[in-house]
Amino acid sequence: MSNPSVHILCVDDEPNILRSLTRFLKMNRFDVSTANGADEALTLLAAQRFDAVICDMGMPGMTGAELLTVVKRDWPETLRFLLTGFSDLGADDPALKAADLSGFVHKPWNNEELLALLQTALGRPT
Repeated sequence: MSNPSVHILCVDDEPNILRSLTRFLKMNRFDVSTANGADEALTLLAAQRFDAVICDMGMPGMTGAELLTVVKRDWPETLRFLLTGFSDLGADDPALKAADLSGFVHKPWNNEELLALLQTALGRPT
């Protein structure tokens, strides 16, 4: 499946998670950039266009929900996905509502489900 013009920013403070996501997404022909935290992600977002951001919830400093809320405000056309190891995140959580998420990616993720989630959100055939 070809995704030549789809650029995804992956944000996580765990290098192994970033490597795994990058490897899988590149294998599926997405363009991928990575950031190891919110500050680096905001710098990248200000410098270039991204179709989607996949961001870990639990990071030092700014949480993933907080970062994705900024993305919603400043780059509303960018799809926002929260990567989380928590299964009990409430949909009524104000931070999650403000981020207006395109979807959740639960750790450990299933590659086929992640690909289907991205393709659906991007309006591309799965």
